[in-house]
This record gives sequence, structure tokens and C-alpha cells, in this order.
Amino acid sequence: MGFNELMIRGAALHVPVAVGEWCIENRWAASCGELAVGVGGSADASAELERRMRDAYRAVAALQLRAWNVSAGQIYWIV
Repeated sequence: MGFNELMIRGAALHVPVAVGEWCIENRWAASCGELAVGVGGSADASAELERRMRDAYRAVAALQLRAWNVSAGQIYWIV
């Protein structure tokens, strides 16, 4: 259980909690695929970097959803 999930669960014991806005934009996930942009190497290397970035964003989304889903509501926005 992550920190945000614990905080929301604790607050939700007393009041309904709504997450104002959230997004999966994340520096760590973006850095997993930074090399995928403008790679001069093989198509396989580029595809591998893109796969790593996609997997990283999916991991971030899963962690955030787990935390935010204990709230009474949420708003998602796209960058």
C-alpha cells in the first residue's frame, strides 16, 4: 500500500475524499523512454525503449489508480 493510498484511506474515515485532478505524467516513466525519441539505432532497439516507457507508464497508472480508487471521486486530465 502506497503513501497516497494510506493518506486517502485515513482521511476517508472522517470525510468523503475527492481527488481534484491527476495524470500519469511522471518523470521516472518518461525517462524510461527518453532514448526512444530520435534513436539512430535499430528498429528493434527503438521498439524496446518504447516498450519500456509504455510499461513504466502502465505501472505508474496502476499505482495511482490503486490509491485514488479508495477516494469518493476523482478527475483525470490528459497532458
